[in-house]
Amino acid sequence: MARLSLLCIEAIGDNYPLEVAHYHPYEKRSTDLVVVINSGAGISKSLYEPFACWLADHGVSVIAYDYRGIGGSRRKDLRGRRASIREWGSKDCAAVVNYARRRFPQAKLCLFAHSIGSVVTGFVSNPPQIDAMLMLSPHTGFAGDYAAASKYRMFILWHVFMPIITRITGFFPGKALGFSEDLPFDIASEWASRRFAANVRSDADVGAFVQFKGKALIVRPLDDPFATEAAARRITSQFPNTSFFDLPIEIGRTKIGHFGFFGRRRRETLWPLALRWFIEN
Repeated sequence: MARLSLLCIEAIGDNYPLEVAHYHPYEKRSTDLVVVINSGAGISKSLYEPFACWLADHGVSVIAYDYRGIGGSRRKDLRGRRASIREWGSKDCAAVVNYARRRFPQAKLCLFAHSIGSVVTGFVSNPPQIDAMLMLSPHTGFAGDYAAASKYRMFILWHVFMPIITRITGFFPGKALGFSEDLPFDIASEWASRRFAANVRSDADVGAFVQFKGKALIVRPLDDPFATEAAARRITSQFPNTSFFDLPIEIGRTKIGHFGFFGRRRRETLWPLALRWFIEN
């Protein structure tokens, strides 16, 4: 059984308080592997807790955190709060990576990035500290990469409906609309603007994508409308010095989708895949 420590660390640059969940192996083992989890957009770190606990039960120290404006790192009112995907990487994720490296200076440091968390990784200002990555369902938010069967519906939701509601309310009220978290104004607006490929290409111009020189595994559930082959190619093009391995997955007729990887019943099928990647790379 994993031991959980909740703590607050300060983001790089502006000292924004970030809530961090650190899952420790219950039995004292070698701390030669630590995994940092980058959430998807508008997803609290709590989604990843069963997976994080399972990794900790297998001797891995796991650090999950909430980006500014999300979950435990949200201030009461999102209206007027500034946040961007770039800040999530360069200020928030970079601070967590620094914490992990200070806490475990001799350990292999791996990063598990879910969804848009893969793009967040590219803005981390200290990527040489990251030894290997696993990207689950990575995408850039570009509308042109959505799965053909879902493209129209997703375009309307994320690139028409979301920006309209966001402008009216001052933030995207995701919880009220059945999503897991609300989104800060800048994040919602930025995602909506990614209907244009040019807005995606600019990521690499201001990020630290070229500094990553390790290995990365892309895990793509074949029934995930975000995680298409085109989306994976766009991600890999932004990390020109990273060695990528693409792994499309399906489990018979069982649905995985964008979140099914984290269901407890995947502990025997999919979770060992991630653990093996972290250990061997």
